[in-house]
Amino acid sequence: MKVKEITYDWVQYGSVQDKYGIGADWSVKTVGVAGVVEIAEHLPMGEGDKCSYLVKYEDGSAFRIFNPNSVEYFKQEDKQ
Repeated sequence: MKVKEITYDWVQYGSVQDKYGIGADWSVKTVGVAGVVEIAEHLPMGEGDKCSYLVKYEDGSAFRIFNPNSVEYFKQEDKQ
């Protein structure tokens, strides 16, 4: 299923080793709003892996969200 909207309060902008690569920022991202072209869901593939969501923008930039507060999916007939 394709992700339509995600609400979160913690993100990773770069490497977790970089002290500026993480942050707290309560926000909502919606496909089709403010340059968001896709929210890709990454499901855990093995032990130690985490579920995350990659928000991709029109300009090619992206950032990854861990531990979302809520995730809304497109209905099958709304699928993009």
